[in-house]
Amino acid sequence: MSTCSIAERQTALLITLSLPPGAQVDLGGQTQSIARDLMVLQRWPEALKYLDQSLKADPGNTTAQADRRRVLEMMGK
Repeated sequence: MSTCSIAERQTALLITLSLPPGAQVDLGGQTQSIARDLMVLQRWPEALKYLDQSLKADPGNTTAQADRRRVLEMMGK
């Protein structure tokens, strides 16, 4: 996973967030994708931030919940 693709996903997320609330589709998925990219790079605190955003957008996302538990484990928490 390259830093460039993370930056591109972050830009896409910012564009989505600039849209009216009804047009902001798949915020949970977008933030989870960024988190997973950061997990590959072992950038745990950043990944946790995006997973928290993902779960805020979609609290029932069991994959994001599992990813969050893994990140916390990797951070020693």
